[in-house]
Amino acid sequence: MSVIEFVLAKPDSLEEELSLFYAPRDTPIGKKYFNALVEGQRLTILNQNRLHNFPGGPFNRYSISEQLNQCIEAINSYVPGLIQLRAEPEMSQERLNRLHYYFEILRGAVLHPPEFWSRAPTYVQAALKQFNLLIHRFEDYERSEQRSSSGLPPKAHMVLGFEERPRHPLADEDYLHCTKKLTFGAWYLAYCETGKPLWDVFQDKDDIIKEADIRPLHYYSAEGHLEFGASMTDDEHEKLMAPFWAWWEQNEQKLRRLGFQKGDPKNAIGIIPVADLDRQRGAVAGKSEEEIRELIGRYQYMARVVCHGGTAHSEVAQLFQERIPKRLAKRPELGWRVNARYQFCVTGETGGDWVVDLTRGKNAYVGAGSVDDADIKVTMTEGDLLDLARGAISTQMAIVRRKLQFEGPMRLALEVRQILG
Repeated sequence: MSVIEFVLAKPDSLEEELSLFYAPRDTPIGKKYFNALVEGQRLTILNQNRLHNFPGGPFNRYSISEQLNQCIEAINSYVPGLIQLRAEPEMSQERLNRLHYYFEILRGAVLHPPEFWSRAPTYVQAALKQFNLLIHRFEDYERSEQRSSSGLPPKAHMVLGFEERPRHPLADEDYLHCTKKLTFGAWYLAYCETGKPLWDVFQDKDDIIKEADIRPLHYYSAEGHLEFGASMTDDEHEKLMAPFWAWWEQNEQKLRRLGFQKGDPKNAIGIIPVADLDRQRGAVAGKSEEEIRELIGRYQYMARVVCHGGTAHSEVAQLFQERIPKRLAKRPELGWRVNARYQFCVTGETGGDWVVDLTRGKNAYVGAGSVDDADIKVTMTEGDLLDLARGAISTQMAIVRRKLQFEGPMRLALEVRQILG
């Protein structure tokens, strides 16, 4: 049985820890996410204080705006006067949108960053990343205050991020799980694009965002959104969505021009659940939602993630993580001879996207994820891939029978069996 253990610690005494246990959902995306998280648990957690709206939190509008201005000063020290705005303790959503616009144009798309981002020193890139996170923290703080003034519980949540995390494209079936009906204790995919999804454009009343920066979620990574706000009822969900669909009708012509069709699951309206908190296990057992929020409020530091059991080490994962690297280490001449970058798209519950980079000579790279500059893209089902790796079918026959489909030179396709072993 697969289990995700999410470990929090007290910021002033990291030895005191709290473990939350999650069960991955029995869906294709739930299983793929668990496998991605197995890889992610080896990475460094970024911004380990990204807990929002829990009791006793260290952030308020004054501290957030002060940190935002520190980020602006760091960025402007590299290019004087680049960001003209200042953050203030009392800020309108329009000012926040304008601040976020700077992030969008300076950071750019993940796969195609602008010259500023590519040339900026590390401290400027770090300041720009933090700048973006603080804008969203301020927005969350504002909305939580509005809820509190109406007598509603806070929309407490955590955002788990990793440094240098691989991204994987979502499958068509994954979009069917997108929802805005959030549930207490659910673990969702985090947004891993630069820009804003359609919901945020609507919610923020953002009319200055560049059209190219309206980006629904099309990728997933090991990053996650852990929800601890009150579960939403059907009536509350219907009431939440009504203004959005009214906004859609008002902007339908523009949205159509941008390629968005009403009812298309790939609009990714909402977020995708992948796991659920086990409320019968550990320190949260027997506690109410409010008591769990109070408990987490005492442990506002994300220490680590540990994945237990399950299908994380599937045969496909073992092939790419163990067998292929060992084979390439023993046969470095393959890299010199082939000298190409392969993108493998393996369909099926334990498949995923994998990169084999043979352009580095004897230092071949094999890892999960995708690249946009592959020399060849190979698509196979997990069963057909494993059959080819075992030698149960030849490369030529796999191509003839369309078990191996590819985009790129035939000579590279014919090398697939040699790479797999």
